[in-house]
Amino acid sequence: MGIETLAAIYELVDNSIDADAENIHIHVEENEVDGETYIRIAVEDDGHGISETITAEGTEYDGITYVLAFGDSYARGNDKIGKFGWGLSASATCTSLRTEVYTRTADDDDWRYTYIDLDEMDDSNDTKPPTAVKKDPDHLDLENPDTDTGTVVSFEKCDGTDPKTVRGLVSNLTSEIPRVYRDYLDGAVNITVNGKELEPTDPLFMMESAHNVGELPDKVPRVEEPYHTATVELEEEDGDETYDVEITVVMLDVEAIRSHDEWSSDWMSKQGLIERNQGFSVVRNGREIRNGLTLGGIYNKHGSKNYVRAEIRFPSELDDRFGIQTNKSRLSVKQSVKDKVDEALANAPNQIARKTEKIRKQIIAEENKQSSDTDPSPSEKAAEEAARFLKNVREQTAEEQEQTKESVEEQKEEEISEIEADEDLDEDEAEKKKKQVEKKYERQKNSNSHNVTTDTVGTGHFYEAEFRGNQVNAIVNDSHRFYEAYEQLRAGTHRGDPVSTDGGPETDTTQTEESMLIDHLLLAAARAELMMEERHEGLDDEVVSEVLYQYRSEWSEALRGFLKFMGDGSDSGGPSRRN
Repeated sequence: MGIETLAAIYELVDNSIDADAENIHIHVEENEVDGETYIRIAVEDDGHGISETITAEGTEYDGITYVLAFGDSYARGNDKIGKFGWGLSASATCTSLRTEVYTRTADDDDWRYTYIDLDEMDDSNDTKPPTAVKKDPDHLDLENPDTDTGTVVSFEKCDGTDPKTVRGLVSNLTSEIPRVYRDYLDGAVNITVNGKELEPTDPLFMMESAHNVGELPDKVPRVEEPYHTATVELEEEDGDETYDVEITVVMLDVEAIRSHDEWSSDWMSKQGLIERNQGFSVVRNGREIRNGLTLGGIYNKHGSKNYVRAEIRFPSELDDRFGIQTNKSRLSVKQSVKDKVDEALANAPNQIARKTEKIRKQIIAEENKQSSDTDPSPSEKAAEEAARFLKNVREQTAEEQEQTKESVEEQKEEEISEIEADEDLDEDEAEKKKKQVEKKYERQKNSNSHNVTTDTVGTGHFYEAEFRGNQVNAIVNDSHRFYEAYEQLRAGTHRGDPVSTDGGPETDTTQTEESMLIDHLLLAAARAELMMEERHEGLDDEVVSEVLYQYRSEWSEALRGFLKFMGDGSDSGGPSRRN
C-alpha cells in the first residue's frame, strides 16, 4: 500500500486532530513479546473518541470494529484531514503485526477496546476484528490515563520500521512533525514525542512562534512579507464548484544572513537552507503533504536558490486535481494544474535567485576588500618581496616618511573611535573590527607594501592607482565589466568549477595562478602610474595626470568592449549572453 512508518503515525495524528484533540502524545519504545523484541508506537489523544456504534447503509456496527474493518470506509467530510475514513486499518496492516485500539466518549464510563492481530487472522482465516469490550490500557505509559474522552492506538509489534530503531524514529518524528503539523502546533494543538513538547517549524520562516524563526545566528530572521503571492481558481474534478489554490514565495534576508559573522556552509545546512530542501511545501487542509517538491520541473532546484522558499495550499475538495491518495503522503498533480501554478508563479524563484546572487556578490566583494586590506594575498606578498630590489615608488625624506606614518596613525585612531562609538556592535564584533583596522593601517606604513582591493570607482575606469599612506594600491572597479571576470579568475570558476553558492558546493578561495598574474599586472601598472606622477621630470603635474587619465580611459573602454564580445563557445559573432 506504500504506507511507510512515519506516514502511518501521521494517519493516527490526523485522526486525533479530526477528533478535536487538544493534546496528542506519541510514545515510541521497545516491546518484548514472547521473547522477541519489537518496537511499540502508541498515539494517545484527548479527542471526542470513537462512538460506540456506527450506522452505515441502514446497518448498525460496533464503532471501533467498524473503524478497524478492512474494505469499508466512512466519509468524514471535506473539512477533515482524514476524509477517506480507512487510513487506520491500512496503516495498522502496513506497520504492525498487532494493533490495539482503546477509546472512550463522553457517554462512556470505561475504556472500550479491540484489536487487529495479523497472526490470529491468518490462523483463523477471519479478517474481522473482534467486537469491542471494556478494558483499560494499563500496560501503556499514558500521559493522562484518566482522561474523560480520547483514543489510544498502539502499534504493539512493529516489524520492519524505517528507521529501524527507537532512537531513529524519535529523531525523525521530532524533526518532521513540527513542519508537517505547523498550522496546528501554532494553534490549539499540543503534540509531544516521548514527553518532548514540539514547537512548529515554518519552512517559509514567517511564523512568529516557529522554533526556527528568530535572531541570528541560532535562528533565521523572520520574513515579514512574502516576495510573491498568487491565487489560482480550480474546479473540482466532478462538479461545478471552484476552490482557491494559494501560492506563496518568500525571499529570506540575504544580507543579514550572509554578512553575519557566524555564517558558513555548515550554518546553512544546520538551518536547512540547502538545495535538497528547496521546492514547494504542499499543504492540504492545513497539513503538509510533501515538502521540497519540484512539481515536474516547475521549480528547478539550484544552489543559488537557497534563500527562496515556496508553498502551495489547497482544500481537500481539490484532491482529485492534485492526485491525493488515501494515505495523504503521496500526490500526482495533473498537468493542467501544473500549468496554472507555473503561470501564477511568474518566475518568482528565478527573480529571487538573481537578486540573491547580486547581494551575495556585493557582500563577498566587501569581505574580499576587508581581507585584502588586512592580510596580504600571495600576489601582494610576492610584490612586496620584489619591491625591496626595485626603485622606490616615490622619494621621501625621513621627515616626510614620518609625517606619512603620523597621518596613517591618525586615520587609524579615528576609525577605531568610530567602531567604539557604534552601539550596534557587541564587544566581540567591535574587537574583531579593531584588529582588522590595526592590520590595515600597519600595512600602509610600509613603503614596500602593495595592495589590490575593490571599490566603486567614480571615473568608470576598470581600475585606479593611489597611495594609501606609503602603500601602493591598485583598486579594481566593482561596477566595471572587468570586475566579474576578475572575481571568476580569483575564485577559479572560469575553469568550469562549481559556482560558489551559499550553502551549496564551494570553490577553493585560495588565489589562483591566473588571478596572481592579473594582480601582478595591476600592481605593476599602479606602480608605474604613481612613479610617473611622482617623477614627472619637469612636466606639469596636471599634464601628467591628464595623460594618465586618458590612457586609463582608453584602456578601460577597450577592455569593456572585449569582455562584452568575449566568446561563449558559439560562432554567432555577437555579444556574449553571459556579459
